Amino acid sequence: HKADARGCDVALLSGELGYSTCAPASVNCTDAGAPGNLSEHGQAEYLARRSLVDTLAGVKLSVWYEWTTGLEYPGADPYIECSLQGGSDPTQREEQFGVVSCARDANGARPPRPAFKAAATLQRVFRGCDFARRITAGSDTAVFVLQFDCEGGATALAAWTTEEKSRTVSMPLASNGTAAWIYTMTGEGTDGRRVGRKPGVAVTVSLSTSPVYVRSAPLRPARLLTDDGYNAAVRGPVLG
Repeated sequence: HKADARGCDVALLSGELGYSTCAPASVNCTDAGAPGNLSEHGQAEYLARRSLVDTLAGVKLSVWYEWTTGLEYPGADPYIECSLQGGSDPTQREEQFGVVSCARDANGARPPRPAFKAAATLQRVFRGCDFARRITAGSDTAVFVLQFDCEGGATALAAWTTEEKSRTVSMPLASNGTAAWIYTMTGEGTDGRRVGRKPGVAVTVSLSTSPVYVRSAPLRPARLLTDDGYNAAVRGPVLG
């Protein structure tokens, strides 16, 4: 929140922002190693970290651009164009912002890209949670550890580093339980990886540029990802 000139409390919203997985049209963006190209995994990292940093800054709603890959020009309907063209051009920057693929699969659904899975995992892990504080990692300013207080007395942590060099960090988990559950950025192994711990003892996690999530209590079984998106009420990071 931010006070305006009259001293009123005004909510902060983060407007339209996104990252294309394609470089300018002169470069073939299917080659993730080409200069200026962003991989689909990198796009997922930016989506998750942007939402978490917005939460740290007190932003109540983050608007992500955009839903599906596809043609972009005034008056274009990406749903119609996808069906006519059978897909999107991977060499066109404006067609590669989406979190789901343009062309439908054999079941009629648009396959989720890693960024979609990152958004779904983020909202699932922190559903029913409120942001509490940032935990410092000594003098290492490249490490981010955010703590959320969740329903039922559970605690959830989000952690990552902004540098390519990985780090091993011990994070306090405010719970007297004897286990913790670790979830990856895009939800592989959706039930989480259970690790044992002594009550009140920190959890040690290896960090990278991909956020990792730690909870003091396990999540319910995940819902399926569908073309309708992931519908979860959250009080933590919120994407629009």
